[in-house]
Amino acid sequence: MSAQRMVLELRADALIPLRGLKGATIACLQGVLWITHDKDPNDVLLEPGSRYLLTRKGATVQALSASRMAIEAPRTLGRQSRLSRVVLSPA
Repeated sequence: MSAQRMVLELRADALIPLRGLKGATIACLQGVLWITHDKDPNDVLLEPGSRYLLTRKGATVQALSASRMAIEAPRTLGRQSRLSRVVLSPA
């Protein structure tokens, strides 16, 4: 199965709201990332080399230091969930 992939460079304290990406994977390439799902008290910290599968549609990623992250989404998410639209659209 092929996937869409986007790599983002984030400054420290940058916030990235993610919507509609249930089933996508977040990979930390550099720095430290904090991931929180809407209305869920269980947060996740990612360090370089760590990956996390989004299990809900809504999540927010915060860079705790200057970071690089990859978002990998299966093409089965469909046209409406293209990464560039989901990640780069206004919150």
